Amino acid sequence: MDRYELLTFVHIAAAIIWIGGGTIIQFFALRTLAAGDPLRLVPFTRDVEWIGNRVLLPSALIVVVLGFLLIWDGPYELGMTWVWLALVLFGISFLLGVAVFTPEAKRIGV
Repeated sequence: MDRYELLTFVHIAAAIIWIGGGTIIQFFALRTLAAGDPLRLVPFTRDVEWIGNRVLLPSALIVVVLGFLLIWDGPYELGMTWVWLALVLFGISFLLGVAVFTPEAKRIGV
């Protein structure tokens, strides 16, 4: 396995963790809301904050950093449409985390 293949593997694995983790959190959120017990919201929010800061954020940063390294090492160019789309989606995700999810977690009482 050469450097490019290793970077690709880790990039894809981190993307799976990031996207899969965010998806499963949404299912747990639906389950928490369906329970109708507001007291379950605080522990859920604490868990999401913990996982977000220790799993999702690092995996998202790994995806972006390795994405740039793959562009540098591989046959891709920064000007490709899908690269810009990926960067825009990362930016939206980052802004939602900073501007919406973190303040909402603090409001709930994390």
